[in-house]
Amino acid sequence: MGLVWAILAAAALATLGLLATRGTRGGEYVAWSRRRLLIGAVLCAASFVGACRRIGAGQASTQQQPTKLSLLARLGDIWRAMGPHASGAVRDAEGFEALGKQMEAAVQALKKQADEGQLNPDTAAALETAFRERFFHIRRTHYFMATCYKMTSTGYHMSRSRQAVEDQVKILNELSTSGKLPADAVAKARAVVAKEVAFQTKVRRLWRAAEGQGEQAEAARRALGELAAQYGAGTIAATKASTEAAQTLVGFTTKRT
Repeated sequence: MGLVWAILAAAALATLGLLATRGTRGGEYVAWSRRRLLIGAVLCAASFVGACRRIGAGQASTQQQPTKLSLLARLGDIWRAMGPHASGAVRDAEGFEALGKQMEAAVQALKKQADEGQLNPDTAAALETAFRERFFHIRRTHYFMATCYKMTSTGYHMSRSRQAVEDQVKILNELSTSGKLPADAVAKARAVVAKEVAFQTKVRRLWRAAEGQGEQAEAARRALGELAAQYGAGTIAATKASTEAAQTLVGFTTKRT
């Protein structure tokens, strides 16, 4: 649309230039005046086109960036879409991988909003962990089951933790479907999910730190062993970020669409 207006503006300016120079003295002077006005018209049109393109690009960029609410709605849809795969009601590996791509895009948008200060970075990291771990758990248990690996103590407890979250999601789904959703069941689910997400988030951070060699990597490996022992003893505590994430995840689960 901006280009159309630019062309019309150029044509109008050119016409005005011709009219303005009609009847002036000296054919040579008239020709030069016409050329000068035409050049001015072209420059104005070019500037107008550039401005329109910049405005259009800004509008497109704004439209492509999801708001906080729209992003949460998208994440909720993805979280609920994992449910039929987890329960076995849907068996579609290709569709699940496509869902994973949608999740990845949403998680990247989540991280971007956290970087821009729209979301608490720790809460965003906890939500990202919950989504990635649930996706990995469903993929591993329903689609691409690994059979030749040695599970560490931390890996074993991570598997337990992922299943604990899935168990709470299953309970809430069953209660929501029946139309009976007691407040104590919701509160319990939030508490359980908050502790599990706190554990998973800490493990993911330590796994990254434990890669490679050096004192920091060695310290991270020791911390992983201590964290696994705490999980085994049932002493993992929820964090503020994991509690906020759990509230959001339980909300995703209990919302009926």
